[in-house]
Amino acid sequence: PIQVPPGSCRLYDLIEVKDENVKIAFYSALSDTLVTDTLDNATRIAYSGKRWRVVTLGGDLIDISGTMSGGGTNKRRGGMTRSVTNVDPVKVKKEMLQYQIEA
Repeated sequence: PIQVPPGSCRLYDLIEVKDENVKIAFYSALSDTLVTDTLDNATRIAYSGKRWRVVTLGGDLIDISGTMSGGGTNKRRGGMTRSVTNVDPVKVKKEMLQYQIEA
């Protein structure tokens, strides 16, 4: 894995793809997108030296270009659900803590 800022981890590393035939598509779409817990942390990470694409657990997204989107009070479901992937929120928190310990 790549070196990531403290308080974050790479989203691709947290996704368990059920069908190996689509794994490359996930990497192509996500590449080095990072995940963190809060928008404050996402902002700090996205604009600290190297530019990162960062998403929060709440769905806020800061793109490499600096644009922000997502989040809000209405959570939408659909698209890539558990039929294709398996992302465990507890695993996300655990991985983020592990990256903090190693950093």
